[in-house]
Amino acid sequence: DLTLANDGKKVAFVAHGDVFAAGAKEGGAAARITSTPANDFSPEWTPNSRRPTHVSDRDGAYHLYEYDFGTGAETRLTNDPQGEASPMWSPDGKLLAFSRGSRKLIIYDPATKQERQIAEGYFGRPPAGPVMEWSPDSQWIAYVTSGDRQFRNVFVVPASGGTPRAISFVPNTFVSG
Repeated sequence: DLTLANDGKKVAFVAHGDVFAAGAKEGGAAARITSTPANDFSPEWTPNSRRPTHVSDRDGAYHLYEYDFGTGAETRLTNDPQGEASPMWSPDGKLLAFSRGSRKLIIYDPATKQERQIAEGYFGRPPAGPVMEWSPDSQWIAYVTSGDRQFRNVFVVPASGGTPRAISFVPNTFVSG
């Protein structure tokens, strides 16, 4: 796993099951963000490039964590026993989307620490997860999941909640992101 921060100055990556961060241009020694016997993966930078979010199974189920370089503290963001994966921040940095239990698409609001389910489908087990993308205005999420008869198609759903709509119809099982 490797991800470049939006400011283009930092990179987060996984090596030997831990998450590290380093300067993207100058290189050099990397800062170790995690140090657990668990499997840590899927780093995702906040849009302001200050905090990487990642997935860890240190408590058995996969959960989301966020590291703050300013304080040097790591915060666990999720606790559901079904487990979470595939964190993806909205472009405006106000919301975090992720999958739960490979069947639910969840939106988390860090300002209120509230979450809500916005879609259901089959998203795959960690470390794989949903193929999804935020709209540039942070108002919609497009994702790929199985619909009727297990055919995989693209759906969109408002980030505020609502009824998901299929925007493709591919009558086979071979669509992907």
